[in-house]
Amino acid sequence: MNKNIRTITDDARQVFLASHWPANVRELENVIERAVAVSIGEKITRCDLPSHLQKTKNTHTAKNIIHPGQSLKKLEAAHIRELLDKEDMNYAKVAEVLGISRTTLWRKMKEYDIAKS
Repeated sequence: MNKNIRTITDDARQVFLASHWPANVRELENVIERAVAVSIGEKITRCDLPSHLQKTKNTHTAKNIIHPGQSLKKLEAAHIRELLDKEDMNYAKVAEVLGISRTTLWRKMKEYDIAKS
């Protein structure tokens, strides 16, 4: 292809990160080739991706970024809050994802002042 793609937008990158690639690298490769083919300009955007990927919920947010000097407690609290949001406050599911008991999850929520709903 005679395209001059230099980068992808942050939104498109988040779609790639949030997507599962059950058909392995070939599926990813095909999606990228298609996006290059349909893109206009120098960037691949979310709109250049197949429609089923455009609907992918962004699960990788700025909360996931580790900042130098950030304490482990702040990182853990942010991770717990994000999982609670993602799982619609399903404590059993969040505890399972974290590999802890619900009691431990509730203790951590109290420690980090995360409100129950």
